[in-house]
Order: sequence, then C-alpha cells, then structure tokens
Amino acid sequence: MKQLIFILPFLLFACAGSEEQEASTTTNDTEIDSDSLITEDGVSEFLWNFEGEFTETQQDTLKAWQLEMQKAVYYTLGDYPFDINVFFHESTRKTSSVSFGHTTRKELVEVHYYVNPNASLDALMGDWTSPHELSHLSAPFFGKSRKWLGEGYATYLSRRIMVDMGIFTEEEFEEMYSRKINDTREFYTDTEKSFSEVSANLFEEYHYGTVYWGGAGYFYIADQLLQEKHDMRFTEVVQKYQTCCRLEDKNFGDILTSWDSIIDDTLFSDLLAKYEDGPAVKVWDLFD
Repeated sequence: MKQLIFILPFLLFACAGSEEQEASTTTNDTEIDSDSLITEDGVSEFLWNFEGEFTETQQDTLKAWQLEMQKAVYYTLGDYPFDINVFFHESTRKTSSVSFGHTTRKELVEVHYYVNPNASLDALMGDWTSPHELSHLSAPFFGKSRKWLGEGYATYLSRRIMVDMGIFTEEEFEEMYSRKINDTREFYTDTEKSFSEVSANLFEEYHYGTVYWGGAGYFYIADQLLQEKHDMRFTEVVQKYQTCCRLEDKNFGDILTSWDSIIDDTLFSDLLAKYEDGPAVKVWDLFD
C-alpha cells in the first residue's frame, strides 16, 4: 500500500533559467516559498505563488488544501515525475471557493487557481476544480482537436480521486455517471458526423459541460472494459504511465500508444476509433 511519509516545508532559492521560468517565478537570489511532499516513490516539490491580497492565515489554508490534494492525487494517479508551480489568484467572485482553474504543461508545470481568500479548508477540499486540474497534469496536452477527450479525461479522473477521498461512494459515482452521461445523449444523435466532430461544434456553442461529460464517457467505458478483460482499473494504467512514459510522450498519439502498450492490448485505440470514425449516434451502443 502507498504511504505518505511526511511533508517538509522549506525555502528554495531560484536559479537562472529560461524567460518562461523567470516570468513564472522570480529573479535570481530571491526566496521562493515551497513545500516538499515526500512519499515512498520520491519527492515532489510545490512552489507557491500568490497574486492578490492574501493574509498569512489564508495562505496557510490554501497551501494545506493543495498538499492534501496532492496526497489524494498520489494515492489515485501515482507519483508525478516533476515539480509543480502552484498559483493562487484572488478571485473577484466570492460566491464559490474556487471560481476557475487551468494548467500549463511546458518547460515548467503550472496549475492556476482563482480562489476566494476567505474560503475554508473544508469548502476547498469539497470542490472539484483541483482534482480536475491536477488530473490534467498526469498526461501531456491532448491537442486542440481532442480537447473534448482531454476534458473528459480530467472529468473522469477527478471524480475517481474524489471517491478515494471519501467525498463520493462507488454507488454515488455510478449514479452520477449514469445520469450525467445520459444527459448528453440528446446532443450526440448525428448519423453522419462523428462524436469528435459533434464535440467540436458543441465547444463552439459553449456547451462545455456537455462536452466534458460526453468525453468522460470514453473513460467510463474504457474502465469497464479494463475490468472485464484485464482485471484492472484505468487509474492503475495512469499510475504505470507516470513511471514509464509521462516525461517521454509529446502528443496524444504517443499517449495512446503508451496506454495500449501498458495493457498489451489495443483497447484504447479501438475504442477511440468508435468515437472518431463512426457516427456519433453509434457510440451509444457502448452504453446500451
């Protein structure tokens, strides 16, 4: 069983780097606040960046939130083989704990959160934004043409993380996915365009939730097929992927090849063909 040994806070001095690095951190000889999460698989470092007005107590709450989330991600998706720059932006919207998030996966790996500085730790822990954004980091960018699949990937894995955190039970997870995916069915009835093509159109019409949950259906089915054929879960594939391939793969073609290689099967590429080559309406045969 995985074990989280301890968390060690310290200060790190920035080194000279690329323009991107300097823009994301600071100049030389400037102290950068950071923490290390030490696990049985290695050490992951998190560099904290605050943009806006945050008290010391608010900063401590946000750091504690992210360190707890990193533990949860480690347990479900494995040990990421890179350090993460975490940016907290003061949100002008105070009606939610986290109003928005996004990631950058270039020379530096970054995750950005737009947060309510007054949010409690409990409220932050119950929000889905962080599991979603941190899930994105477990693989390279899927590419613009497969944004529907990339968002489905993070949507599916974020809820698996939340199951392991105890926020959802397995029964609640199944009920949620049955309901959410079925809610997208009416948007994917085209008999000529593929699921992928319909998703691109839905993005242009701002049906983001529909595309996210529609894309999550791919991973829901993949997870079921993995259990039936290989007695394993998709999260186990993601864990193995961190070790073998995360730093090597550059595009989605690489990712797909790696996933198939991990299970010694063409399950992932065969399933993707149903989403990209056939009419959208035929995808529902997988669920019926």
